[in-house]
Amino acid sequence: MPLLQFVTITVVLIGARILARKVFQRRHQRSSARESDKHTGGSTVSTVLIVGLNALAELYLESVSELSDGEVEVAGILGRSERQVGRRVGTHPILGMPEDIERVLKQLEIEGVAVDCIVIAIPCASSSAEAREALREIERSGTVKLLALADHYGMDGWRGLTSAPDSGANWRLLRFTPDELGLIEGRKYWPVKRAFDLVGSLVILILASPIIALVAMLVAIDLGTPVMFSQRRPGLRGRPFKVYKFRTMSEAYDLSGSRIDDSHRSSALGRLLRRLRLDELPQLYNVLIGDMSFVGPRPLLPADQAPDYKARLLVRPGLTGWAQVEGGRIVDQADKAAMDVWYVQNASMLLDLRILLLTVPMVILGDRVNRDAIERAWRDLQATGICAHWSRASFKPARRAAPLSAGVTKPAE
Repeated sequence: MPLLQFVTITVVLIGARILARKVFQRRHQRSSARESDKHTGGSTVSTVLIVGLNALAELYLESVSELSDGEVEVAGILGRSERQVGRRVGTHPILGMPEDIERVLKQLEIEGVAVDCIVIAIPCASSSAEAREALREIERSGTVKLLALADHYGMDGWRGLTSAPDSGANWRLLRFTPDELGLIEGRKYWPVKRAFDLVGSLVILILASPIIALVAMLVAIDLGTPVMFSQRRPGLRGRPFKVYKFRTMSEAYDLSGSRIDDSHRSSALGRLLRRLRLDELPQLYNVLIGDMSFVGPRPLLPADQAPDYKARLLVRPGLTGWAQVEGGRIVDQADKAAMDVWYVQNASMLLDLRILLLTVPMVILGDRVNRDAIERAWRDLQATGICAHWSRASFKPARRAAPLSAGVTKPAE
């Protein structure tokens, strides 16, 4: 008992400190994003990676903080020296050197962070030949937009290497029609749902802290540290957040930088944790701080979140959802999207309780497909004016951008 009490108190104290810091950092971001939503009907979020750490980069960070209204998110910075790696500039991590840009982009892709634009803050003459060649290769691939601040201010810096700033396709846009926004306006259930999520996640985190500590210890023994990993996913109204999980796989790349096949990365413990959904226990923290809910559409990787089914982002993503208990991992993306949007239209306390109850046999017995529920979702969507343009025949998932380099694939975790 003293050991369990010590573990519980330690987890609660550390969790409270992390929660307080997270809430403080997010308060300004949410208020500015909410003000932006009033004018745009949704969120337009672009993720940038800054190359170089100098006065110009700091000026850009200040501009993002004051003027972006939550529409620009900085994934990280590439600093001047190895001693800076691992440190932070404000809340922004220094991920490596300019020469490491391809490795950093690979690592961000594994974490679910889709970089839309690379902002170059260093002069061309002061950058290494390796960094310049890496940037040229990225520009030739066309997967990420490049913006040199020197060129942007009319100075002869990287001209001929970077493309002119525009509103091209690499900038992710997410807007909602008035009909889609009408789904969430005036719904009295949303405050009740959030209160249930807040109280429920706090109670479960306290009660389950010994289990969480045990799983963390087993993962540390099996795979080493860190015991958790995070991935960036689109959340409520498309605003990105970090979803946390226990690690169930080894590193994605070997010491030579080659991609390791997913079949060789998973251990017996990892497969068991994924089968029992114990790897998702850290997502209770996401529920507690308001990034997720107990029930809602599962958060997808940015590459899998097609504009064709953006209406599923009108509610917070969930630990479990209608598409999971009635379709599982077997049905295709179109059917899952239809069931997610059907849930958005029909969310209620009774439906949420039903989904939670159905989650228990799903975890124990495995996924099952309810064809009647899928057909009902399609019929209801076609009967309403909100998603009347949807159909099985016309649905086409978003085309995924070309990989940054050969062998880079979507992370299996």
